[in-house]
Amino acid sequence: MKKIIVSSVVLFLLLPLLSFTQTAKSAAGQPKVLVYYFHMINRCKTCNAIEAATRKTVETYYKKQVDDGTLVLKVFNAEEKANEKLAEKYQAYGATLAVTGIKNGKESIEDMTNMAFSRVNDEKKFQSELRKAIDKQLK
Repeated sequence: MKKIIVSSVVLFLLLPLLSFTQTAKSAAGQPKVLVYYFHMINRCKTCNAIEAATRKTVETYYKKQVDDGTLVLKVFNAEEKANEKLAEKYQAYGATLAVTGIKNGKESIEDMTNMAFSRVNDEKKFQSELRKAIDKQLK
């Protein structure tokens, strides 16, 4: 029983330090980029291809940023209740690809959905456009 209490006390004391470390990291101006892809329950071939092309681009060109937490790629089912507020924020009422930069606590969202649908069959163009959007947010 004492170990649980000690562990809880230690955790309680460490939480402010962990929060401070995250705040200090963000305050230092390190950009963060969120690459979010939303899909519906029923997915077409093109929707699956957009997710695959997005994953490939991020994994190929941004491994270091993913590993150090500067860039995050997440895929969400826009129809799940748990994702409802996030889907509303990104106006994701179908397949939606967005790149969000976070600098000094401010978000800059770029909707890449039209690009994704128009370039998904041309890997080089898809990667080039997505990389431009990500690189812009990493600066």
